[in-house]
Amino acid sequence: MSDEVSKSRSGSEGESESGTGILADINMKNVEEAYKIMHEKYGFSSELIAGIMGNWAVESGINTLAVEGDYAEADGRSEKTARKYTDVASKGIGLGQWTATRHTALVNYAKEVEGDKYKWIQISTQMNFMFEADSGRPNLKTVAERSTSNVIENAILFHDEWERSADSAEKVREKRGNIANEIYKYMLENGMDGKADETKYRNIIGGTDNGKDSMTSPQSNDKKILSACTNKNKGDNETVCEATREVNKELWNKTYASSGKFKESSDYVLEVSKRNSIDPIVSTAIMFVQTSRGTTDDFKKKNNVARLSDGGQVRSYNNIEAGIDDFIKDLSNNMNKKDNKSLLKLASIYSQDNTLVGREKWVKSVQSIIDDDLGGVTFTCSSGSGKYIIPIDNPHVTSQFSDRINPVTGVAESHKGIDFGEPAGTPIKASDGGTIIFSGSGTSGSGYGGYGNVVHIAHESGEYTLYAHMQKTNVKEGDTVKQGDVIGFVGSTGQSTGNHLHFEIRKEMMGGQVDPAPILGL
Repeated sequence: MSDEVSKSRSGSEGESESGTGILADINMKNVEEAYKIMHEKYGFSSELIAGIMGNWAVESGINTLAVEGDYAEADGRSEKTARKYTDVASKGIGLGQWTATRHTALVNYAKEVEGDKYKWIQISTQMNFMFEADSGRPNLKTVAERSTSNVIENAILFHDEWERSADSAEKVREKRGNIANEIYKYMLENGMDGKADETKYRNIIGGTDNGKDSMTSPQSNDKKILSACTNKNKGDNETVCEATREVNKELWNKTYASSGKFKESSDYVLEVSKRNSIDPIVSTAIMFVQTSRGTTDDFKKKNNVARLSDGGQVRSYNNIEAGIDDFIKDLSNNMNKKDNKSLLKLASIYSQDNTLVGREKWVKSVQSIIDDDLGGVTFTCSSGSGKYIIPIDNPHVTSQFSDRINPVTGVAESHKGIDFGEPAGTPIKASDGGTIIFSGSGTSGSGYGGYGNVVHIAHESGEYTLYAHMQKTNVKEGDTVKQGDVIGFVGSTGQSTGNHLHFEIRKEMMGGQVDPAPILGL
């Protein structure tokens, strides 16, 4: 990602219309086009749109033809030049500099929706992809819900929730925030002063219960990283993970090439990760977050790749290989402990800020490197029990089983299931066979208050599964269902902010919820 606005007046999709002063290098015509789509179609306020544009001014000059942060070619980038990078997934493209799996997804979206993969260069294609198909779209709902009338704060919010560059908070405020303010002035002068419209942005795919922050990051294959090690002893409800694809060496080498002393140790990381049954993508992402991509003094002077310490004293190593070896062994030991497989759990071990907010930011930083820099994990996890199936085909996980901060109230709360953000009407399947013990609207005092249209199934194992916020149910109390039977359809009833399925596995009829993700192999 670019960290400075380049000197350019090159346009995109025809003649450019550059601003003046601090905006002289920015394609202001595209600000107007983006505003029309973001506000009129998706209900974003002018203050939020300006914050987003401030980020994109730095990333791409708000130029749809930008490739790998380069929009400063002396003779202006042409469509022909940009099209050459259509199938080069390692290159960031477009307004948001979509890279790796997201680059490929944008190109595929253009092909499927516009009938021509090269139409990724169109601003309408990029904007609609962002809201309809990009794996980061659930975060856009969070951004809209948290946005304020403060343009600079909105620029920071969008950066932290969606953009996630390596820029520090201070740099984001000073660079992206100030540019966003100037763009906002331009917008007001040109009649772009729309207010937020919740009726529009609430329908962005990726809603979560009671306004809870989905806290997702762009996903490879739409799967959350919940485990990255192979357990030595497979037991009930344990998750076994194993390598199922090769590391993308092009992305791997590119990422390591720009990470200081790490550059010469990429092969050693592969070797030690394999030896300890750890996905090298995950170990790399954590090391890069812990060392700010090889720039911390502890890394430079002490070869400490993960801020490991003893009694408050930072460990020192004779060479970087020793530091890598110690960290990956430590990571393997931690991940093989029961209930330590999620990134949020690992954040409590490795994050320097052990508040809920701090741990969640750590998870997002790690996840961003996994997906945006390295192309996704190489290990696939499967459930040890094999008892339950995922209740949704082609699932999109938008919220996990975890403690988190409610973005509306700011209060810490527990999310006791897993959410799948899906279009309204998507069929919901019984995760296992059993008897329907409740099917209907969860009214207050019924034990199902807030769940909307909900189905509750008792299984022969003595466990229960619950499916909430349905558009409508497809079964009635007392029915017997088989695994895979359609029991209802995705909706947004009850205390919900968007179309999704909230799914729970319970040890008791009215409680005892456990994390479904490792059981489902997600």
